[in-house]
Amino acid sequence: MSTQVIDRSAFIRRWSDRDNGGNPIDHFFSLWVALVISARPQLQTQDYDGMDTDRCAVSVLAKGAHESVFREVSSCRSHLEWLAQRKGTQRQDPIVDAHEFKRADHLRNLFTTLATHYSGGDQAKPGRIVEAVVELLNHVRNNLFHGIKSPTDVDDLELLKRLNPLLKAVLILLR
Repeated sequence: MSTQVIDRSAFIRRWSDRDNGGNPIDHFFSLWVALVISARPQLQTQDYDGMDTDRCAVSVLAKGAHESVFREVSSCRSHLEWLAQRKGTQRQDPIVDAHEFKRADHLRNLFTTLATHYSGGDQAKPGRIVEAVVELLNHVRNNLFHGIKSPTDVDDLELLKRLNPLLKAVLILLR
């Protein structure tokens, strides 16, 4: 059996440049896959058996370049300002609802920090903003993968239209 070497850069470009016919959900999925492919080499061998490996890999990658990621993400200011005004549809948490589970309070705090920062309130450090953006992208990814976001819900589609430029900004910088 021969071992084939994968051209990781070409594979990432294939996913990030994918034409999704303007569908923000499909675009988000493609960008997320490209980001995970970019991030996976950040993991150590023992990390592959852990929980939430994609999130961990993306987080490690973003932390390593948090100043640059912060600048790229901040270039999407109009989307961030829109997100800062948004509330979850059921609990009315800042930006998106973080339903009850072990990390819900941590996520609510991060999303509050992000919303406050981009609505002109307290300014957070770049590392905290990057952490909040990565966790927001992962949280929405989880909601999509587990059927909590609807492909026909106007609010969900608008949320993804606003998140896709952030995801693309992170991806472009990190690939």
